[in-house]
Amino acid sequence: MIPADAYDKAQDGRPVETLAVANLLVTTVDADEDLVEGFTRTVIRSRDLIGSQVHPAQLVDLRTAVYTEPLKLHDGARRYYQSVKP
Repeated sequence: MIPADAYDKAQDGRPVETLAVANLLVTTVDADEDLVEGFTRTVIRSRDLIGSQVHPAQLVDLRTAVYTEPLKLHDGARRYYQSVKP
């Protein structure tokens, strides 16, 4: 279920039933690993702040963030997630 306040303008203030909603940040395989690792770290550390404006960001879970099928997890992101593995 997408909460009513997730995308207020698109949902007219109503929740929307869904099977799943994936939040993926996408880059190219050629993106610098250090840059992607740093960006991933910043997004994860800022998820509460980002989530105050974009509700789905509050739902990011480090235990499941590595599952990006059908896309391959970038090596820089993988390096970050391994460094903070719960």
